Amino acid sequence: MLFVDYLPAELKANKSRWYVSYHVRNPQTGKLHRKTIKVNRIESLTERRKFGQKLVLEINEKLRSGWNPFIEQEAPRGFTKLIDALNIYIRTKEKELKRHDSIRTYRSHAAVLENYIINVLKKPDIPIISFDAREVKGYTDYLYNVRNVGGRTFNNYKTFAITFWNWFVENLYCKVNPFLTVRNKMEEPKFRKIIDAETRTKIKQYLTEKQEYEYLTIILLCFHGLIRPGEICQLVPEYFHLDKKTMFLPAKITKDKDDRIVSLSDELIQLLKKLNINEIPKNYFVFSTSFKPGKVLKNSRDIGRRWSKLRTELNLPAEYQFYSLKDSGIVQKLQDGINPLDIRNQAGHSSLEQTNQYAKYANPEGSDEIKNRSSEF
Repeated sequence: MLFVDYLPAELKANKSRWYVSYHVRNPQTGKLHRKTIKVNRIESLTERRKFGQKLVLEINEKLRSGWNPFIEQEAPRGFTKLIDALNIYIRTKEKELKRHDSIRTYRSHAAVLENYIINVLKKPDIPIISFDAREVKGYTDYLYNVRNVGGRTFNNYKTFAITFWNWFVENLYCKVNPFLTVRNKMEEPKFRKIIDAETRTKIKQYLTEKQEYEYLTIILLCFHGLIRPGEICQLVPEYFHLDKKTMFLPAKITKDKDDRIVSLSDELIQLLKKLNINEIPKNYFVFSTSFKPGKVLKNSRDIGRRWSKLRTELNLPAEYQFYSLKDSGIVQKLQDGINPLDIRNQAGHSSLEQTNQYAKYANPEGSDEIKNRSSEF
């Protein structure tokens, strides 16, 4: 526990009044300020003295334990250990969130901060009120210069820290959010490794020969449906409408927390029919243990693990990540001349600008129109 500077309480008396007086440091000014409590209201001098002496003992005990009336006024829970508060926050999020990926991300960011507090800062008992702008500067410098994270990752850490501290402020652990003054780092361009058609055919043939139709369907849901792994794991039969060639993703399973209609390609519908999607029990997930239908919610990381194994089996480059399938699907749709607005809706992008970022990958050889039809100067 971090002790706050103070001068102990004393009972004082003069002709005009009796009072308890003590000095405590104001965190905002850094100076000792005097606090007084009148005890004149008790008429009996004997009882007044007993009350005053008891009050002195209580105040000094609180002061020794780290109590500060200035901080209590601003943030009653300010002396809670930061690590304890982080754990309370995570437990709260575990009750609120149903997406395992989201919970795992919150835990991961909290764990990085906790590791810094214990092993780098070496202050495991530091209270929230003491993790001020100076400590924040030390932490962010550690992320950028010691862990050597890139601009995009640094900004993600900052965003999560702001989220943590907003909750702390809301729940009276502190008065201000010290991470709000941290500036974003310049983000490096996101590298996209597009999977070419020849490689995609190779993947499809391989999984077909091995009769891994479930995993092939997952791949096509990402490539054609532009659906994320976390969303795929939560799919149930009622979301599919093969007669309309659509699928409905409710807000409760989507990353952006918004309903989404996904259009299904003929190739994807053929696979879904092969899986007898309409015969799967309603209370089953479409992809559960071993990617078969079942009651157990699949961990989305298992999709990535099978992809890594598949990549090794086919000797594919490491740059081909599972998310490359979604990127490749968007680029292929642009090449097919599909309206970018339809692609945006399919992918669940927040804006058309986000979709248009893929346009530069849709024509790597340049424009034949510009090459062959441009007028002379």
